[in-house]
Amino acid sequence: QEVSKKLEEFAENYGIVKIAKRISNEGYKPGNLNNMLKHSKGTIIVIFDSDFVPSENFLTRIVQPFLKDKKVLTQIAEAIKPNSVKTIIEIGPGHGELTSELLKRNPASKIISLERDAKLAEVFRKKFSDTNASLYFGNALETLTEVVDKKTEGEYAVVGNIPYYITGFLLRILGELKNKPQKIVLLIQKEVAERVTAQAPAMNRLAA
Repeated sequence: QEVSKKLEEFAENYGIVKIAKRISNEGYKPGNLNNMLKHSKGTIIVIFDSDFVPSENFLTRIVQPFLKDKKVLTQIAEAIKPNSVKTIIEIGPGHGELTSELLKRNPASKIISLERDAKLAEVFRKKFSDTNASLYFGNALETLTEVVDKKTEGEYAVVGNIPYYITGFLLRILGELKNKPQKIVLLIQKEVAERVTAQAPAMNRLAA
């Protein structure tokens, strides 16, 4: 009962979390999965054993909220001087909020947005069909180097609202690029930022 109460409190704090309970052992976990499918509008379903208690920051490790804060969007877009680069590579455009700000402030720059979600990619193509923004479908960790090598000419910048779980891999890829970007503007989660800026003796791979 104590575990169930903690899980319910956790779910109550996050509107995108849904808890389903088995009334009996019939169907066991496969049956519970079928029950959860009708609630899913995305591509991630996580099933826990009943004795699992999520840590305070558990959700931030697997879910990246869409960036909608107008002030933050403006700050990211303004970090790149207008038309100072020929190409802007955007990682994970989502619904295109940041893309719109980038287009507004960099009308002469070509924007290439990397998106791995098919539904979001379709929406993006329709929304920005008559602009300087184009979509490159695929996982940024797998496609970024190819896009830099084949799609950029001259100086370019990299921007994005980066999920917790890919930040370390992405920073490594950016560091290993032969053709380095003129500017990198990434919104990352606080915990990752603290690891990146850690000083000895608390340093780790991200801070090295």
